[in-house]
Amino acid sequence: MTGTSGAKDVDGKGNDNEPMTHLQYNALRDVLRKEMTSGLNEPRDKTEELSKEIKKTVKDFEEQANEYMVKLRRDIVADVRNLIQADEEEASVHGSPRGETDEERAARLQLEEQERREQDATNSIHPHGCG
Repeated sequence: MTGTSGAKDVDGKGNDNEPMTHLQYNALRDVLRKEMTSGLNEPRDKTEELSKEIKKTVKDFEEQANEYMVKLRRDIVADVRNLIQADEEEASVHGSPRGETDEERAARLQLEEQERREQDATNSIHPHGCG
């Protein structure tokens, strides 16, 4: 190569001030291109490895998130079913089934009151324990 810093040319022949031939230029260019290309391959390989690892991590995360979502959905459905069943059991204990309209409830209460009066009348005529 040329220069005044005391550097010698590639093959060690000739004067530092002599111009480089086209053949020498091409050889130097090819050597530098190989070095640069090989220097780029290593980061490219590492980048590809990291990309694969990231894709695997994202895939694992998505699978785990999907599993949690399925479990959460099952738990929510089970909780809702338990709440509905508890409401239905409580309603049946108190005698007011779900979905009863106000008119149906009033009619049911009136019927229960009438049955209670009839029972009281029967009990007053035939007291318990009198045979």
